[in-house]
Amino acid sequence: MQGYCQEKMGFKQQALKTYAKAVTIAEKMSEEMRHNTMLPFIGQALLDLCENLAMKQEYLRVKEKMNHLLGKDWEKKLPKAA
Repeated sequence: MQGYCQEKMGFKQQALKTYAKAVTIAEKMSEEMRHNTMLPFIGQALLDLCENLAMKQEYLRVKEKMNHLLGKDWEKKLPKAA
C-alpha cells in the first residue's frame, strides 16, 4: 500500500524502492504463502514503473524474478481492467 501511495503521489523512485523491499520479503516466504499475498500486484506495479521510467534491464530482471517467485504466466492471474 505504501508503494502504491508513493507512486500515485509522483514519488516513483521511492515507490520502486518500497516495492523492491516487498519482493525481498516475499522471497523469504514459502511458495504457498507467496501465492496468497499481493505479490502479483506488486510485480505488475514494478513492471509498469520500469516501463514508464525506461528501465529496460530492470524490467527484464523484475520479470525474471516474478516468474521465479510466482511461476510463468503469473500476470494472467491478475484481474483485467475494465
